[in-house]
Amino acid sequence: MKQKKFLLIIVLIFTLACAKINFSQAEPTFMPFPTVMPIPSTLPPTQAVDYTPLTIYPQATPLPEWVTEFAGPILEAIKNERPIFQDDFSTYRSWFKRNSGENSYEYAERFEEKLLLTLNEDSKESVFYTPRYLNRKNFVLTLDLRFYHNQPEDTIRFQFDGFENEHVAFDLTNNRSWMFHWKSENTLQNISDTYPHFPPDHIPVTIIMLERECAVYLNNDPLVYVNDCRELPTDKKFENWLTSFHLLRSGNHKVLINIDNLKLWDLDRIK
Repeated sequence: MKQKKFLLIIVLIFTLACAKINFSQAEPTFMPFPTVMPIPSTLPPTQAVDYTPLTIYPQATPLPEWVTEFAGPILEAIKNERPIFQDDFSTYRSWFKRNSGENSYEYAERFEEKLLLTLNEDSKESVFYTPRYLNRKNFVLTLDLRFYHNQPEDTIRFQFDGFENEHVAFDLTNNRSWMFHWKSENTLQNISDTYPHFPPDHIPVTIIMLERECAVYLNNDPLVYVNDCRELPTDKKFENWLTSFHLLRSGNHKVLINIDNLKLWDLDRIK
């Protein structure tokens, strides 16, 4: 009997020893943290990259007198003012077009959230009528313009029509030329010149009209100013001026121009 107890105790001790070994083997093992290599005190020199620096066209120094006395204070006044109308062309907002020689109107196209202005090969001119919110008497109009094709004679005209056939218009052509023309007191007048080459992405345009004075900025630089582009206001002159955009060309090809980020401030509502 004592021998059986002795054997049972030995078996029990052996069983517990095996269980302890198996338990220790079942414990999880963890991978050591990766060794972080120290950052060298000196880095190898970067390779030189060939590039063409952008050409910057600084504003005239000193600024023209009309900038400091007319346009500058106006642009400063609207800096923190909300525009009365703006359009990023993410949705359609009542833009119509009519080709020359046609009496019907059609919706203007949008492409990639931009207003797409098109002129077909068989038309000499396309007129794009803007929403009525743009028809103001005294205003600041800003937008981004882009010529799609490298056709030098493609022209866009920003036209503002007033009372008794008065009008003010600004033409921008893809051959780097521009013209500002107006009809005031039954007299047609114009100023024209060339502008520097701009990047292919867009050309910022700013048009200011207040009472008799008009000014244009191109690529955020002052371009042209006329102190008598419109007649003195009378009772009939308080009507809003009709805004329209025109596409013109001289060749037999399709014209494609787009507009984006259009904003308008009504200066009669801003001190």
